[in-house]
Amino acid sequence: MIKHILFATDLGLYGPYLMKQLASIVQSTGASVDIVHAIEPMGLFAESIIDTYMPEKEREYLRNKGIGEVIERIRLQVIDTLKSEYADYLGQINLQGVLVKVGVPAEVIIEQAKLSKADLIVIGSHGQQAYSGGVLGSVVSKVLQSTPVPVHMIPMVTLEDLTRN
Repeated sequence: MIKHILFATDLGLYGPYLMKQLASIVQSTGASVDIVHAIEPMGLFAESIIDTYMPEKEREYLRNKGIGEVIERIRLQVIDTLKSEYADYLGQINLQGVLVKVGVPAEVIIEQAKLSKADLIVIGSHGQQAYSGGVLGSVVSKVLQSTPVPVHMIPMVTLEDLTRN
């Protein structure tokens, strides 16, 4: 029985379509939902810029507290986006929480599914880099290969298909 769903989203162009599919799953299961939005960690170039141009005290603050503040701001922006752009579907789901985590997206999704004791992960087949090569996006491929939690993958549609739905 599916009681809790983890919905992984990049809030990209296909977000409303994915939310519509999520709402349909929730209606048939009655499950509660956590939404997770993963943010790639800073790369070496960004780290070197910070190390080069920021004073040590500011670097220390950024690494110890600043990142947490930035993540919370992003989380609040994600909530605002959900409320403004996905309001129709948001009202159809029992939303438990919105999480923003820094890390390799597939690893974040799998770890969060375990932590929240999700019965199902819902994820799109491609992210914002849709059709940049490959049958499936890199994140969903890694999730499918590594997670012990069942996955409901929503297939990609074209923009033309979206206008018909």
